This record gives sequence, structure tokens and C-alpha cells, in this order.
Amino acid sequence: NVDIEHALNACFISEKELFEEYIASELEEKISSAVASLPDECRRVFRLSRYENKSYPEISEILHISVNTVKYHMKNALSLLRVELQDYLSVALIAYSSFYF
Repeated sequence: NVDIEHALNACFISEKELFEEYIASELEEKISSAVASLPDECRRVFRLSRYENKSYPEISEILHISVNTVKYHMKNALSLLRVELQDYLSVALIAYSSFYF
């Protein structure tokens, strides 16, 4: 009986796991879309920082801009992304809490 139960659990994804995968996939899609909508220089700085793990001085050197300009673009990118993703994150949080609580 324990073996059958274990086999069944291994074959099926729980509703919780399915929901979490769906939310993660949706969030990844929304973030990609939001990043793509950033102004060019802002998007380049954001991608170098967040996706390639470059430091501000490294980004400054790569793009031939000052560290202060890198900071400006990151602040702008994060602000724009926060606004762009705000509604989605609110809905996802509500859905998550209603699913688990």
C-alpha cells in the first residue's frame, strides 16, 4: 500500500506544485515583457546587472558611461518595473493567499 501511494504521488503533480509552476511561469513572462519595454540604455544596464551579475563599475566600463549614470538607469528601471508589475503581483498574491489559506 505504501509503495502504491508513493508511486501515485510520484506520477502526479499536486495542485499546489501546479499552481506554483503556473505563477512562476506567468511572472517570468511578465518580467520579460516589462524588461523589454524599458528604454534601450536602461534595459541594457538592467540586464547586465540582474542577468549577467555585473557590478556597477563593470557596467560603467562596458557601456562607457559613469557609475552615476548606471545608478540612475538602475533606479529608473526598478521604478518602471515596479509600476509595470504592480497589478500582476497584487493579483498573484491574492490568488496565492486564497489558494493556501
